[in-house]
Amino acid sequence: MGLPGMTGRSQCGAAGSRGRRPAVPVGKQSAGVGRHRRRRDGAVPGTDRCVPGYLLLEVLVALMILTATLVPLLTVIGFGSQRIAVGQNEVTALNLAQAYLEEIKDRPAHLVTGVDRTPVGGRPGYAYQVTVTEGAENLKTVTVTVWYPAPGGEKSVSLTTEKLRR
Repeated sequence: MGLPGMTGRSQCGAAGSRGRRPAVPVGKQSAGVGRHRRRRDGAVPGTDRCVPGYLLLEVLVALMILTATLVPLLTVIGFGSQRIAVGQNEVTALNLAQAYLEEIKDRPAHLVTGVDRTPVGGRPGYAYQVTVTEGAENLKTVTVTVWYPAPGGEKSVSLTTEKLRR
């Protein structure tokens, strides 16, 4: 025996149900008030036929509603994932720039020199440059620029510090 509705037959006219009246709860046996005549197939006039399953139209409407809700949701998820990746690249670039600045701070002032654009080892798409400009009597201005990959091309972040010559 299968699940109801799997055989394609109406459950209202199932074998063995002919001639039987549905059980009426005690106290509900009023004199004709609200009673309907049943048709031969067991359905009450004005109600759905006792046919299991869904209409094609119902299925199509359900699919349209599901599509109308899932497409924007998946678009937002995809956009959010892309923004997270961009943010991670920017934070990585800032961390690299900070590390280069810390390394420069530890050097004596006479050894601080500029570096042309150089790829960052182990980080494809990343590059850095160090620019040193002589300032007032004992100051050097050091700027570290790090380029990183981003949608639509590469972007850059720059950090600047002052180095006192001693």
